[in-house]
Amino acid sequence: MRLSIIKRDDVELDFTFTDINGNPVNLTGCTVFFTVKERRTDPDADALITEEETVFSAPATGVATLTLDRTQTDIPAGLYHFDVQLRDSSNKISSSSVGVFRVTEDITKRIS
Repeated sequence: MRLSIIKRDDVELDFTFTDINGNPVNLTGCTVFFTVKERRTDPDADALITEEETVFSAPATGVATLTLDRTQTDIPAGLYHFDVQLRDSSNKISSSSVGVFRVTEDITKRIS
């Protein structure tokens, strides 16, 4: 999987969680973790971006929206590694997405 953003943008990322039969996972009581690192083996403490979500607008749909603000996306342009993990209500962890996170240099720097 590949995600692309522009540096210093506010971004919403939607991830859909399904079970083995393709049915939506009810996210009630779950936590979704999103992590971006330079190297896959870097410790979480060295991650460039970390975000977690525990409140979902429609948990029964299995859709989690993660919001990154412009301070979180203010990292050097380049290619990084990301993953998304789900901790369910019984504390079981599963990774749903792993891939490349591309940050493109922004052109406009002003915000007012």
